[in-house]
Amino acid sequence: PLLRLEDCVAGYSPETPILRNLNLRIDHDDRIALLGQNGNGKSTFAKLLAGRLPPLSGMIYGAKKIDVGIFAQHQLDDLVEGKTPYGYMVDYMPDGTEAQRRAKLGVHGFGSDKADTKCEQLSGGEKARLALAMVVWQKPNLLVLDEPTNHLDLDMRHAMEVALQAYDGALVLVSHDRHMLRNTAEELLLVHDGRVEEYREDLEGYERWILSSYRQTEKRDAAVS
Repeated sequence: PLLRLEDCVAGYSPETPILRNLNLRIDHDDRIALLGQNGNGKSTFAKLLAGRLPPLSGMIYGAKKIDVGIFAQHQLDDLVEGKTPYGYMVDYMPDGTEAQRRAKLGVHGFGSDKADTKCEQLSGGEKARLALAMVVWQKPNLLVLDEPTNHLDLDMRHAMEVALQAYDGALVLVSHDRHMLRNTAEELLLVHDGRVEEYREDLEGYERWILSSYRQTEKRDAAVS
């Protein structure tokens, strides 16, 4: 496997773990979508897989040549305000020519008018595209995306779907965009009640389960009031 978790516990404090008893593996060609309501630990699990959060206990085993790329919304805040997309491309292609760098930026939607624009002057969608491009440039064999379509318009969402369909590494995707999940993921994992387990139904089944959970919560609240 590319990555294997054995009896892992994840969280930010040993006193209040968020996820427990994590036993699963990710193979080189897995395309996984993480399902679960907000606050149940999807982002925590994504950080654990990407090595951004060490397990509180248990073990994580990675393949010798594993290279993980992660995109999360907070990375937009990490962009250096005075730096330009072209400046970032110089960092990633120090030996490339200007023409090669600008051609690569153009693929990600940064033409001559935006390649030299400082990050603080970019829109939210443009910042998201730049942060995503920086992950793609690393050519990871495990790609972890946490809500990648926030701030992106419909054209860029479609472009991302096409890019993810062509990506030949392992993919773990957290998104509320059902259309993207249907077009890019082949396996569903449910993050719920402190566990991460295979979800054997489809996305429609998950939507019905969510609606049922809301109704049960509303009934309990009504009974209490």
